[in-house]
Amino acid sequence: MKRIFSVLPILLLIVLFFLTGCSNNTKEKNVTATDHLQDVYQAYGVKKGDIIINEKFIDNPPRIVQLKPIKLQLYPYQVQLDMEPVTIERGKEARFNIFGQDVKGSGKIVINSEIVLKYRGKKDRSGLFSVEHTTDLKRYVVYPDSGDELQLAERAEKTMGAYSIGPNDNGDYALEIALGKESGIGNLGEVMFKITGVQIK
Repeated sequence: MKRIFSVLPILLLIVLFFLTGCSNNTKEKNVTATDHLQDVYQAYGVKKGDIIINEKFIDNPPRIVQLKPIKLQLYPYQVQLDMEPVTIERGKEARFNIFGQDVKGSGKIVINSEIVLKYRGKKDRSGLFSVEHTTDLKRYVVYPDSGDELQLAERAEKTMGAYSIGPNDNGDYALEIALGKESGIGNLGEVMFKITGVQIK
């Protein structure tokens, strides 16, 4: 019995050694790709604001793109967005929600949108990105005495949206997606993103 008890501490140390080794390996494997992101202009060796960035981005799309939602525009309304960045890999998609409201004069909008942004990559000639969304938009008339009165409610479900990409007025490389309607002209808003990082390889 004494021999058995003397062996147990040694076995326990061996088990702990292997567990520690496994833990370190797991940590190394789980280092996120966002730790290695670069500024988009630096990654492509282009001066900030230079329009040639579009050509380089499309010819050699990044493996990973990180997007920071900035605002949603629906003239004359602007909904400022305070959201975490969205990271998307080539060939995959990202899902996220946008909710907000804005008041202008006697008008008000409230918007709630679930967005699926797909990053196709260079193998698909129809474009780098595609957008689907389910959006509820409500417009109100705001009366000082009686409060908000619903004026119009619109809904678009699983509708494809358009996008554009390029330097904005500040020189930041930006992505803009339109929340298209199911029918008719116009959209239910345009979401602006700043591209905050890329990983090319």
